Amino acid sequence: MDSITKTLDMARSYDVSFQKDLFPLEAVQIHQSTQGSADLKVIVTATNNKDYAVKTVDDGNGYVPATELFCYELAKLIDVPTPSFDLITMRDGSLAFGSVWEGGVHNISNMNRLLDVLLGKIKVRDLNQFLSRVYAFDLFINNIDRHFGNYLFRQSYNSLIGLAFDYSRAWYEVDAYQYDSLEDKSSNTQRCNVFIREHKKYDRNTATQTLKRISEIEKNKIELVLRSIPDEWLPKEIKNNVASWWGSELMQERILKIMGGL
Repeated sequence: MDSITKTLDMARSYDVSFQKDLFPLEAVQIHQSTQGSADLKVIVTATNNKDYAVKTVDDGNGYVPATELFCYELAKLIDVPTPSFDLITMRDGSLAFGSVWEGGVHNISNMNRLLDVLLGKIKVRDLNQFLSRVYAFDLFINNIDRHFGNYLFRQSYNSLIGLAFDYSRAWYEVDAYQYDSLEDKSSNTQRCNVFIREHKKYDRNTATQTLKRISEIEKNKIELVLRSIPDEWLPKEIKNNVASWWGSELMQERILKIMGGL
């Protein structure tokens, strides 16, 4: 065995054995959300003095926190930027998913601000690629609720960069294996994408390459993500089903069907 092969085998072995540890923070203050969102009930200040948009198993159909964590981690694997997150221990001892409340950002739920971004009056780095990558990702995880209020634009070194957040109506919270986000033209995801296309900010090649990257993610990486999800959020049986499905012929069929609808 040559040295390069040996090094690669060691890296694979390490990758399989490594498990990401998520150490929960404690909720210090709990604020009722005034954001007008049906999917966001509370905002929490944690022991690190950061504020978090919090999702619990009492939200939606019970799979919201598991869906958020899985989608955030999967997004990282294909370079879809999201806010950072932590697990939060609530006052009753239960665990919640907390997405860091981003400060100093532009929100484009306002129509004038949205048009400024899409028309280039507000410059965003690689905007076409960012929006197209998010769209393809949303179709794969069956996110039916990608609207413009679920994008943030944060000042970086010399430009704004885009962040996509809120996956509370995707994956197991909706139906991980259906095609609602692709086929339901009345969904927020489709309506949002139509508007993006009308303003020529959609790149089909980027979307296609994003799906290809998803199809190439190794199963062991998905297993690591699944193991990081608390069992009280997602039963082991479902985790095993996801791991078995990943990389299967059924998954590849899903990728191909979505590619055909881009």
